[in-house]
Amino acid sequence: MLAPAKLQQLHALIEQSTSEEWLWMSGYLAGLAKGNDTAQLPPAVSKATANGTVTVIYGTETGNSKKVATTLAGKLKQAGRKTKLVAAEQYKLQQLSAEETVLIAISTQGEGEPPANAKALYDYLHQLQTPLQGLQYAVVALGSKSYPLFLPGWY
Repeated sequence: MLAPAKLQQLHALIEQSTSEEWLWMSGYLAGLAKGNDTAQLPPAVSKATANGTVTVIYGTETGNSKKVATTLAGKLKQAGRKTKLVAAEQYKLQQLSAEETVLIAISTQGEGEPPANAKALYDYLHQLQTPLQGLQYAVVALGSKSYPLFLPGWY
């Protein structure tokens, strides 16, 4: 789909980027594709933030999100990042505002509801009145293609 010159530029950018930058780029591009014209470039990342702890939170009914989160945490550790892996029901919600980087791996259950162990986290995030300034985050969302409203191509 891309012209050869653009594809070459994209490959060059990917080669010189970290896996964390890939995560950010994918979310940024997904936002643009959905018509989010308020998407902004993130502020420059300081060395302190780049070396801070990455908290990986998972919410799951069947264990699939836990597998994804565990793999992700392992890859971050291999890349030299301090990583904390925690189940959603064990995460202290008040701590979220003090985090630098959070990755959430979460699945759905039933008709698209959050898993039972992540209900408190889900409610907390949807009731926040103030944005979490400076929080870098990404969400890995797992779902099932067997549901009528599943969006193919976004998995």
